[in-house]
Amino acid sequence: MYLTAGVTAGTSLDPNSATVSNTAPSSQAALDLSAVGDASGLTNVDVYVNGQLLTSGSAANVGATPPTADYEFDSGLSSTATLKFGFDLEVDDVVTVIRKI
Repeated sequence: MYLTAGVTAGTSLDPNSATVSNTAPSSQAALDLSAVGDASGLTNVDVYVNGQLLTSGSAANVGATPPTADYEFDSGLSSTATLKFGFDLEVDDVVTVIRKI
């Protein structure tokens, strides 16, 4: 996902919003995590920003001062998950979500 607008820390990043361009696959309606099964399946998902591998956590982890995690999945294990980051994203940042099989 290429960001066309900044995203403030703690704001949900929806892969289908006007803030994002070039989301693949283009037929996908949202960031679909329903196939990972349960919470342990999230260990099979990697999130990168500008090539940097990030650590996941809960809302408390991401919102802590200082944060102990970089992001959380806002909708959990659903077919309409969004990401919330503990830091601001800028225009032209690249967010990559990879599901390892």
